Amino acid sequence: MTLVEFERFLDANPRLIQVVTTGGEQFNRDDIEEFWLAMDRRGHRTSCATNAVETDRIIEREGALLARLSGRHLRNFAVSMDGLEETHDRVRGTPGGFARAWRLFQWAREQERRWPFYRVEICSTLTAANYREFPAFVEGLVAQGVPLRKIGVMAALASSHYYQNEKSLQPINAREELAALIEALQRKHPGLASGFYMESYLGWLRNPADSVRCLAGAAFGYVDPYWDVYPCVVLDRKLGNLRDCGFDVRRLWQSPAAREFRAEMAAHPCTRCFNKCNRWNSMRATTAGLSRIAWRQLRGMLRGGGRHG
Repeated sequence: MTLVEFERFLDANPRLIQVVTTGGEQFNRDDIEEFWLAMDRRGHRTSCATNAVETDRIIEREGALLARLSGRHLRNFAVSMDGLEETHDRVRGTPGGFARAWRLFQWAREQERRWPFYRVEICSTLTAANYREFPAFVEGLVAQGVPLRKIGVMAALASSHYYQNEKSLQPINAREELAALIEALQRKHPGLASGFYMESYLGWLRNPADSVRCLAGAAFGYVDPYWDVYPCVVLDRKLGNLRDCGFDVRRLWQSPAAREFRAEMAAHPCTRCFNKCNRWNSMRATTAGLSRIAWRQLRGMLRGGGRHG
């Protein structure tokens, strides 16, 4: 995927509501800032989650990027932390990784106060290797003054074409235990992981079939570095290649392969995973989902909060 191709893709699809870049570690691309600037010029918000391994290099590049962005669109920045120091370094296999991630987060918080369009958070990925230590992690962050709204959490996903981790991933099989753990944390810290995502995720943990219906391959999709298109990052089902259709998503979405996939999803909804981005895009693609979002927004306004989950 080249920058020239990426700009062609953006210009060929002006009606896309949201474009999100992802990794791996996005800063491994020497030109990734130019991708974000291309998005910013066309009215898209930008985002990045980083492992913080090359902290000094990330600080230098992110700082320079902030000065070049227009300021008209949000820039979301997440630092991946999988537990307190011992746990994080063990899970990541990088001695000193927690200290680097913490330093990057502190630097980013300073930039957040400087740049009004900047939003920073910590994102923790749960697996069988660390989920029981998540409460201690939250308590440690709270003790350091980290606002609850800055702590994000998601469960690791298995994927052969995206993460290539189907053999190495340690999934959380104790789903009821995880749900109870999260609910206990929420009772103690009501502002933690609140909103549609966590409500739906807790429901999915207890009954995968009783959740927001996933509209992968309809409301959203995943494009790999070679422009191959998949319904999502989990389902290894190639729908086509954007180079073959002038980078026009609509043309690819109307292909026989895409239509066949959507018909299969309608007949047999997928419940393999629960992904925050997938859930949100699925909700806002339906009238019922938009109604739920609007109702929650209204309730928040009536309570005087003005924030949404």
